[in-house]
Amino acid sequence: MGESPGESPSNGGEGSRLVEQAKELQEAAASLVTRTSSEEDALRTRVALLDSHINSVRSLLRSSKDLDKLEDELMRARYILSEGDAAAFLPNRSHGRFLRMFLGPINVRANRKDVQLKVKEEYNNFRDRTAFLFLCFPSLMLMLGSWIWDGCLPSLPVQLYQAWLLYLYSGLALRENILRVNGSDIRPWWIKHHYCAMAMALISLTWEIERGPDCSQKQRGVQLFLKWAIMQGVVMLLQNRYQRQRLYTRIALGKARRMDVVWGETAGVAGQLLLLCPILFVLQGFEAYVGVLLLKTAVAGFVSDWQVITCGVLLIIMAVGNFANTVQTLVTKSRVKAKIKRAEPEEVFHRPHCLSPPPGVETLRYELRRCCPKMLRRRLASLIPTTIRNAHNHYQRSTSNFPILAPRQFDSVLFRKCPGNISNPGCNFDGGVRAYSSLLALNDLRDNPGSRKQKTRKGRGIGSGKGKTAGRGHKGQKARGTMKFGFEGGQTPLRRRLPKRGFKNPFALSFQPVGLGKIAKLINAGKIDSSELITMKTLKDSGAIGKQIEDGVRLMGRGAEQIKWPIHLEVSRVTVRAKAAVEAAGGSVRRVYYNKLGFRALLKPEWFEKKGRLLPRAARPPPKQKDKVDSIGRLPAPRKPIPFTTEEKEATPA
Repeated sequence: MGESPGESPSNGGEGSRLVEQAKELQEAAASLVTRTSSEEDALRTRVALLDSHINSVRSLLRSSKDLDKLEDELMRARYILSEGDAAAFLPNRSHGRFLRMFLGPINVRANRKDVQLKVKEEYNNFRDRTAFLFLCFPSLMLMLGSWIWDGCLPSLPVQLYQAWLLYLYSGLALRENILRVNGSDIRPWWIKHHYCAMAMALISLTWEIERGPDCSQKQRGVQLFLKWAIMQGVVMLLQNRYQRQRLYTRIALGKARRMDVVWGETAGVAGQLLLLCPILFVLQGFEAYVGVLLLKTAVAGFVSDWQVITCGVLLIIMAVGNFANTVQTLVTKSRVKAKIKRAEPEEVFHRPHCLSPPPGVETLRYELRRCCPKMLRRRLASLIPTTIRNAHNHYQRSTSNFPILAPRQFDSVLFRKCPGNISNPGCNFDGGVRAYSSLLALNDLRDNPGSRKQKTRKGRGIGSGKGKTAGRGHKGQKARGTMKFGFEGGQTPLRRRLPKRGFKNPFALSFQPVGLGKIAKLINAGKIDSSELITMKTLKDSGAIGKQIEDGVRLMGRGAEQIKWPIHLEVSRVTVRAKAAVEAAGGSVRRVYYNKLGFRALLKPEWFEKKGRLLPRAARPPPKQKDKVDSIGRLPAPRKPIPFTTEEKEATPA
């Protein structure tokens, strides 16, 4: 209690010191922010001036004859300015109405390059995840519609799929707008395509889909759209695999920027044109066909909703836009290739000797530019440290005053062999450096020496000098860490000691049983008319047996005491008790034979009429089953044969 008055002044002094330190830190941080902001404003001004100057020089060179000489320099300056750290101080791109509508006035541009690359990586991962769903979702719906829903899709799965499409295209549009703000070269049409897809998915959510007798005709456009979505999923998987690899190569060669992405359906990078372009054109044509079919359905009066007309128009617009952009990409590539082919003979064969460097030049790179100015686009700067050889044996002059710059992107050189010996004045580079002709291709790229080391193979015997037991201490069974299932130490395992019993007959017939008591209940309920012949189709339609019938029906004697009136049945097999009970009541049972096709014609004759096929004839039983049946089965009356020849058509009454 006596020390507490003495502790208060010390605690108060400690608190005041902490407050003073906090104030000092606040003042230092404020001064740093002020100084940084002033320097940042100065850098932004300089970068903006340089950017405008590059644009003005490029606009002046459009009508100049020296465009080929300075085009590479302007391209490299633009690349350094946009891909380096100075890109953070370039003027911001317009965010657009879409981002402002969803995110508000928020700056989504990242100042650091690693953050921008993470945004691009997240976009690629999102495309990879959704590509598999784009393929699986419509495939599952089509399979369920064919197996379970009899070709008529319910409204709930279709609306769930359209809601997922709305989420997908909204996510892609948001990410692509953010990438465009951060410097990605995405074509405007690709983003507009996603806007149209968003609108179509939103309109499809209000499209009322009902199941009815003519739903197959009304839902034909929906089923074709699902098939188109499956093709689109395959194209997305191909693009994610092939085009992204090619884009990575183009970025490594300096022909594309690091923030560029695959453009989707309109992309056509070199190397996969023969594979992807036909698929893209087929996909676009099928998309337009689905749109036209929706419009025809609306005009014919099957579905007169405004959603059908709007979705058809949007599909046609997207197909035409994709086709136009794909053709534009192919035309651009063909022009670039033609220009390169025209330039090669002039640049390579019409320059027999290199020009001597002007006085005062100190760098090898400038001399090479003066020697071969137009071939800089055809070679890589990485050839400089690998193809230049020191020629001090021929010249005693030192090469220390001859700097070699580091290789940079968009910088490529052509090294020509000097005619004659090294003393040729046309190719005598200052410093005694001699260059040889070389071309770097993708198959010439190698890993750095020592980056990969082959693993030492062990356990190849004592004579190899690499060990006998490969570090396991023992050989054989003791060198194994685990044993396979059922191993019993080397003796014959139990599963091999026990003999096999019986076998599964692949030719056995499976009959579905039905009792007489169940048939009597259905007769009492009025579902079966006892005065008519009771066939297996009658039993199936009345619910006496299930829908999954394989080879026929077996009549059992269960509930035989309930049969009080004569009935006449026609089944595949019958037991002795059931036959005796039916005949005792004054009825009859006949065993009939149907093969697979005839049994289908008996149970579902409407299937053949729907497919436009003739009903098959009743098949005779095989020899091994003749003693087990009474007669062949009866089938519905066959339809008249379809007339094929001109005489048959004329003889057929109208």
